[in-house]
Amino acid sequence: QGHKERARKPVDVSLLITQILDDARAIDLEAHDIRLDIDEHINLLGNESDLHSAFSNLLQNAIRYTPANSIIQVSWKERGKGHVRYMIEDNGPGISAEHLPRLTERFYRVDVGRSRDKGGTGLGLAIVRQIMKQHDGQLLIESKPGIGSRFICEFPKHLVLNRKYPQIRAVS
Repeated sequence: QGHKERARKPVDVSLLITQILDDARAIDLEAHDIRLDIDEHINLLGNESDLHSAFSNLLQNAIRYTPANSIIQVSWKERGKGHVRYMIEDNGPGISAEHLPRLTERFYRVDVGRSRDKGGTGLGLAIVRQIMKQHDGQLLIESKPGIGSRFICEFPKHLVLNRKYPQIRAVS
């Protein structure tokens, strides 16, 4: 890959998310209530394997760190100004504010004991942040202890391909 951008190609995001969800549900065995809210018209110019890695990572984290029977909402929606976002929202234990700025650091752990039990490399969110950077986007994290967390991949307008309104074209 080097310093050059990886080739950006049209990615069928709703298909990608559906595959990730099927894989996750197969592993999770219905321990969580995973709900989907997708705008199937919205695709993206990007690197499919990187996007798969980022999106899958966030869903796996939600499954790993929220108790069984939690609701995990997966959405892919347009957000004003032509931005689109992939969002994983859960009603799990949440993360206290002092940890939020450091979550995307390599190997940073909120609770060392708990994360060891759960597996994982400690690189997940650092990788997601890097992939979002490569897609001119950002990873946003919002969380409230006792209420839940939101992990949001926000993509800029110039990568959006909208099949419903083809006149809105991505310019690369």
